[in-house]
Amino acid sequence: MLYSTAGQVIWEVGEFDAQELVFHPQKRGVLDHGVYYAEKTQLDAKGNRILWGWIPERRPDAELIAAGWAGCLALPRILSLSTDDRLEMKFAPKVESLRKPPNHLKSGFLVYPDGGVSIDKIELENLAFELAWTSIKNPWSFSLNDSAGPWLSFESSMADSALRLTMNGTTFDISTDTMRHDFHFRMIVDGSVVETICNHLEAITLRTYREPTGPLVVSTLLANAPIIWAEAWQLQPISKDRLTT
Repeated sequence: MLYSTAGQVIWEVGEFDAQELVFHPQKRGVLDHGVYYAEKTQLDAKGNRILWGWIPERRPDAELIAAGWAGCLALPRILSLSTDDRLEMKFAPKVESLRKPPNHLKSGFLVYPDGGVSIDKIELENLAFELAWTSIKNPWSFSLNDSAGPWLSFESSMADSALRLTMNGTTFDISTDTMRHDFHFRMIVDGSVVETICNHLEAITLRTYREPTGPLVVSTLLANAPIIWAEAWQLQPISKDRLTT
């Protein structure tokens, strides 16, 4: 069951009593820790449960009027249940058709002798790109910078039994399995919208309105960030004039 309240979307997994018309929740969580609201779902032709959501604005009305548009839909996500009955979500496979060839940006990744990977020196243009990476629990951080400074910042640390993530000042915790030592992230950026999903279980959608001056360069703040796999793609933007301000 999904419901929107107080600016958040909540999910609950449980049993529905069709005779008494009562839902008995067993597990509960936040669908998206960022700007994501008014969710709707549908079944596709293959029986997949597709999630759509609305991304509201975080800028003054005067800027909305000047831009000529306000709000947009998030990328479609496929919903399912994990083996321990938590809500799982993945970007719909069709999203991959937005990738520009060559899909894999081979330059920019530095592989260390111990198997680690650095994502320094990647340049991403036009605010239309995708980053995917797998990291271990070690604390680390990176930022996407232009000549004016950081455009997007990401920090990861451990807090008790949770992975604590901070993106552009928004912080949330991800409960971790004590047997799990790696975390998979997929981030998609188009214009002012940044959508990120971690381990198919937690999502955060952000708005960042500053148009960069030139390409964004990935910069890690550790000499050997704990990344064990990474890929990047430039994407076809949703609209050629989506960066209007």
